[in-house]
Amino acid sequence: MCNEPLVSVIIPIFNVEKYLRRCVNSIIKQTYKTLEIILVNDGSTDNSGKICESYKSSDSRVHVIHKENGGLADARNQGMDIARGDYILFVDSDDWIKKDCIQVLVFYAIRKNADVVISKYKNVSSKDVVAQDKKHRTSVLALSQITALSCLLYQKKFTTSACGKLYKASVMKKERFPIGKLFEDVVTIFNVIESSERIILIDDVLYYYFERNDSITKSSFDIRKMDYVDACTALYEYVCIHYPQLEKAALSRLVWAEIYVIVHMDDFTKYNNIYKNVWKHIKQKRLIIIRDRNANIKCKCVCILSYLGSKKLKLIYNKLLSK
Repeated sequence: MCNEPLVSVIIPIFNVEKYLRRCVNSIIKQTYKTLEIILVNDGSTDNSGKICESYKSSDSRVHVIHKENGGLADARNQGMDIARGDYILFVDSDDWIKKDCIQVLVFYAIRKNADVVISKYKNVSSKDVVAQDKKHRTSVLALSQITALSCLLYQKKFTTSACGKLYKASVMKKERFPIGKLFEDVVTIFNVIESSERIILIDDVLYYYFERNDSITKSSFDIRKMDYVDACTALYEYVCIHYPQLEKAALSRLVWAEIYVIVHMDDFTKYNNIYKNVWKHIKQKRLIIIRDRNANIKCKCVCILSYLGSKKLKLIYNKLLSK
């Protein structure tokens, strides 16, 4: 249809030749065809750049940016700079989407005049076989701004990941992902939700998140993982001033980030000062979260486990709770 809105699909790419075709093919084969597919080659040293060019030569909807390596945030920002679409969708280059993903997201974006449409996602490992999701009547939930922010902070119903969400370009382009930071989605997606009037949540699994052993979240401790705590601290301070009714929710998010750092820290003595400060704050605030009836169950569990000490918490978390 000539009056279909244009969707800009932005894919940041860095050394993913092993997975890239699966990702891009899932977009090219979408039932929704009114797309521009922006491949941002972020200084890859493998064959990813050549693969991008091969798609560009075979599909007029594909646009390629080749740039020096600047990280995921910079790649997304540069993709947004050239995006012409009415809507924006981010897909990470090792993930993929269901064949009717964009069709479904656009349908509800138009029907509900939504600023953001959020789908469910499924974690998939290299050993998993993705079964075709059964067709069912889609459940649609309209969220108020405050409810959506609460869900985001409590990590209920949806996450802060930029992926798996369709954004009105007029809303998304007001934001920028912070360059040079890990966990760049946390504050950015909060800001997007905060500036959105209509947020729609649908229960269809449309996005497949591939769990790689060498991903940022799976890798050994790096001091940059403190970016997560820094982002959640800034978020907590902002929420306390502007949304005091969500203070407990923001605290829950902050403590979860701190626990993430503790359980991924491979040597407490090596990072002694960081460890002491983070662990002290967890011990000070954990009871608030345990008593909060709205808190995420997983967050409550790790707060309870923290009474066993940091070493036992780390052991139990990595064995039982890290999935």
